[in-house]
Amino acid sequence: MTATAETTTATFAGQPVNTQFIAGQWREGRSEKVNTDTNPFDDSVVA
Repeated sequence: MTATAETTTATFAGQPVNTQFIAGQWREGRSEKVNTDTNPFDDSVVA
């Protein structure tokens, strides 16, 4: 079985989802790693 995932760019409050609000500023991560939330029942991508 081959699993594939779609990548989308989403925003929350005008900021990309791949940023974190730290010390009063939106900051991007330094790593290229991405976590994918999957449903354990059917392995579908949740978020």
